[in-house]
Amino acid sequence: MDLQFSAADLAFAAEVRDWLAEHLAGPFAVLRGKGGSQNEEFFELRLDWERELHAGGWTVLGWPAEYGGRPATIAQRVLFEYEYARAGAPYRAGFQGTNLLGPTLIAHGTPEQKQRFLPRILSGADIWCQGFSEPGAGSDLASVQTKAVPDGGEWVIDGQKVWTSHAHQADWIYMLARTEPATARHRGLSVLLVPMGQPGVEVRPIRNLAGSEGFNEVFFSSARTDRSLVVGGAGQGWPVAMSTLEAERGIAMLGYQTQFESEFAAMLEIAHHRGGTADPVLRHRLADSFAELNVLRYNVLRTLTGIMRRGQAGPETSLLKLAPGPRRDRHGSDGRCFPDRRKGLRAGPGPAHLPAQPGRDDLRRSAPDPPEHRGREAARAAPRSPGRREARLRLTLLSCRYPCSRLACSRSDRRSTLPRAPRGNSPTTCQRVGTLKPASSCRV
Repeated sequence: MDLQFSAADLAFAAEVRDWLAEHLAGPFAVLRGKGGSQNEEFFELRLDWERELHAGGWTVLGWPAEYGGRPATIAQRVLFEYEYARAGAPYRAGFQGTNLLGPTLIAHGTPEQKQRFLPRILSGADIWCQGFSEPGAGSDLASVQTKAVPDGGEWVIDGQKVWTSHAHQADWIYMLARTEPATARHRGLSVLLVPMGQPGVEVRPIRNLAGSEGFNEVFFSSARTDRSLVVGGAGQGWPVAMSTLEAERGIAMLGYQTQFESEFAAMLEIAHHRGGTADPVLRHRLADSFAELNVLRYNVLRTLTGIMRRGQAGPETSLLKLAPGPRRDRHGSDGRCFPDRRKGLRAGPGPAHLPAQPGRDDLRRSAPDPPEHRGREAARAAPRSPGRREARLRLTLLSCRYPCSRLACSRSDRRSTLPRAPRGNSPTTCQRVGTLKPASSCRV
């Protein structure tokens, strides 16, 4: 990892920093810290911010000047992403267009497609979403079943997409569909540009436990689009989609590290404020997130070195998409999953009151609690709601340190202080509580 920026690059970073400090003020000051692809706040104001970026010449760094872009080196594009994240600037409302579809159209689109769509992407007039994943085609994207059949001068589309970010806000969707029914897997796929505002397109939001609706299901029932709106030609959808995913996992992902660092700092402050750090389990969860954040940092540095040497992203960028920092399913950046120990209540509305369910990787405890935290044994005796008791029981049972995955302890008072069994053994007795029972009889 040998990162060296020239004097011109550092001057460019200073220019970005100064511009953001000047313009993230006034009506846009409220947008600071509104990062994250699932953030639904201030969408209209974020559209105005997109236009402000366009006016300042920051929307599409690295695009060819003939398409309205601003020439920039790889190093400068990376520095912009870092400075943007460090300033707490909001998640880009036009990200799908400027960072994903735009480069795809420049590489594979027809002159008519570029002339029609690129200026509107630049100005923020059109908001796009991506329609790749399906219920039966997620990681195995070649299993796409959504079909598009030619009908005169149009394509008629039937099928379903899922986990589509911002579909409820988008004007258009670029989607992967099977246009040659007799083919299978990677052959016979095409990338189509489809207008969302038509009777044959239905969007159903997917609400998560935190109440957000950033993801959606999209249903196509005889939806239509013009026959000319195929990117890269009919049947060439796989290489086109792969170039889009390369852009998604490239430079634009690198700024996420700084964003995650800011979110973690805010989360840690919330935990301190609510007294959550007195809980050793939560402390271990925070420590795990801190370790993952540092792993991400070194992966980012390694990826950045490769991009600067080769001039383009490589396959290692998939690691950034696979494990993007401290997992938000453990605790949101707003701290809604942290118990407020000052009041004995969970903070946050609606589903945030549900009990947290710790996973196996959150329970790596190898030593008893320190003396200052042993008072929680008495707290366990206090009456608790069934949800909290269930979570506590799960915590106790999953703290078993035996490596055997086929047997589980039937006693709820077992602790993680038991000695580890010899490697390769399947113990049938517990040194503290006696006989172990098969996992099928476990109460968890």
